[in-house]
Amino acid sequence: MKKFIFSLVLLICLSFLCLIDTAQASPRILFNGRTLNFSVPPVIENDRILVPLRAVFEALGADVQWDSSIQTVTATKDDTEIKLIIGGQAYKNSQPINIDVPAKIINDSTFVPLRFVSEAMGCTVNWDEESQIVTISSTPDTNESFNVDAMLNSSLPSSGYISVQYNRIKYLSWVNSGSGISGQLIIIQVDGGETTGAKILFEGTINGSEIEIAFSDRSLPFDIMTGTISGNALNINYITKDGTFMNNEFYHGTLDDFKKDIESVKVAWQDLFLFRVPGESMKPAIPAGSYIMVKRISDFNTIQRGDIITFKYPLDPSRFFVKRVIAFGGETISMKNSQLLINGSVIPETYLADNTRFYDYGPVTIPEENYFVLGDNRSNSDDSRVWGFLPQEMIIGKVIISGDGKKPQN
Repeated sequence: MKKFIFSLVLLICLSFLCLIDTAQASPRILFNGRTLNFSVPPVIENDRILVPLRAVFEALGADVQWDSSIQTVTATKDDTEIKLIIGGQAYKNSQPINIDVPAKIINDSTFVPLRFVSEAMGCTVNWDEESQIVTISSTPDTNESFNVDAMLNSSLPSSGYISVQYNRIKYLSWVNSGSGISGQLIIIQVDGGETTGAKILFEGTINGSEIEIAFSDRSLPFDIMTGTISGNALNINYITKDGTFMNNEFYHGTLDDFKKDIESVKVAWQDLFLFRVPGESMKPAIPAGSYIMVKRISDFNTIQRGDIITFKYPLDPSRFFVKRVIAFGGETISMKNSQLLINGSVIPETYLADNTRFYDYGPVTIPEENYFVLGDNRSNSDDSRVWGFLPQEMIIGKVIISGDGKKPQN
């Protein structure tokens, strides 16, 4: 559910799975709809969001204690006790729990990865890269997720308004309810032929050709949608919480039309994925904010040195990275004086920015069926130099189209 809601928020913002992130402006933290203020703000560091532990845990009602003699933080709430050793292991009720980046101290405050808050305290934690907002909820999320096939066979209204944008299909429908309307926005996303979906409930009003829709879920990146109905077309506008204006065109159609559109998109996107790259680790080839289209790899023998690929991050397969293939299994790689050497021979890297400098590394020999991948922005990339070799089975596909940082148009 947590992963799904994360995807849903990005869908609505017209942005996608977070591949790589780097240091940028401090994110804003919303807890149960209210903004948390910090003496030391959250940071984004090497593609991870780090949040101040004490402020977040105390907002959750936990008692937080610091023992400087053993560099340990203890947070207690009800029957849950969290112990966190600075630079070391984390424990929940004396059992080790995953923390992909050890806690660290920044300006006398203990910082932990955002994901740790969810795993430690059972919260719903969402990250909206578009608006740079972290939403933490201590109550169950109100959006409804479902099995797409079951949803299509349920009693949805027989007609509504349909939008198809790349790999997303939306179905907006409503019924009269007193002096207004009540309805649902169905959102389906197709990646690699697989579908996920959500249903968001709303209330609204229609005045002539003008429509206004209000969503009660505070975790969404907007509260209100407005639109104009003209013939068989519905033009929807909304402004995200960070002030970005968005527009979406719908056409009037039946539920059967909606189902047919889903099947058509599933065929077209059988081996395709669309991602947004928020970070700078692959610049200049892929600037921060670019959209990339990725084609699934069915034959690993087609991978060539220099290809840009997406893959599941080996230390956390729920996350997706994008890097360049540098070396293959059986090869020996080293870096010296900002030059790349494979089996002792210098390999030109014409894709790097002029005067790119990087530290010495190796030599190391890559195991078979593994790859060595690097970001083009060598001084700001979390890659094989940091976490090791990339197993073949973690690879998703090759980048075949890269945008210029602008959002896709309707």
